[in-house]
Amino acid sequence: EAVPVAEAGDKVVMTPDNDCYLNYVEGTNLTYEPPFIVGSSPSYNSVSNVYAFNPLPSALPAQYDTNILGAEGTLFTEYVPSYENVMYKLFPRLCAMAEITWTPHGQQNYANFAQRLVADEQRLSAMGVNYNYESIPAVGTWGQLPAGYSTLQWDITTNVTGAGEIDVNFACAPSTNGITIAWADLLQNGTEVDRDTHYGYAQNNSSYAASTTNRTVYVLRLPAYQPGATYSIGASAQGIGSTNCSGTVYLPNWN
Repeated sequence: EAVPVAEAGDKVVMTPDNDCYLNYVEGTNLTYEPPFIVGSSPSYNSVSNVYAFNPLPSALPAQYDTNILGAEGTLFTEYVPSYENVMYKLFPRLCAMAEITWTPHGQQNYANFAQRLVADEQRLSAMGVNYNYESIPAVGTWGQLPAGYSTLQWDITTNVTGAGEIDVNFACAPSTNGITIAWADLLQNGTEVDRDTHYGYAQNNSSYAASTTNRTVYVLRLPAYQPGATYSIGASAQGIGSTNCSGTVYLPNWN
């Protein structure tokens, strides 16, 4: 639609969903990210995909190029639960969007951009921006669980550097049965300081639609950080169907 509009003399800002929608998940790893659905079809939009977008349509005659003002990174917020999640979705993809709209297309080089993005992410960290790290720390695992709830615990002392929100995600291993979770809690020096009591169900599944239960995220909050204290995550869980239900506990930063 942009081509006839630009040819008619009107100004255009390009926002095609496959390239510019930043509410899509950034990666294809369904373990880490909760679903961000636009319409009825979830999709993916990686940093490299954003960078590969050329705001100038190939079918547009060159004399109308000046009618393309640029492009917009679009973030719809129906599935955005917090300001932290806004930052997580925008960055570092917004860095790629900035470069493709300000740098002439012939001078763009993704390998070079990826090298410079390391410094950009250091700047984002220094500014306190909760960008997508693309590498989520695993803090522990669980093995076979019997029927009937049992309490599990994982040490996260090295992952806690200050007060605030701690998100916990339970992800089952491939080809295993699921688990149900009654609650998760946060302990400081062995004493519970917060508990999330919602019912959770984690099961591995390669289907995106069916795997919306995979990302069983529990939100815990540390009211005050104590240097030198020990911190751990606990959970009450049981296996579903059989004891074949191993998995991994992650601390995502998406929220």
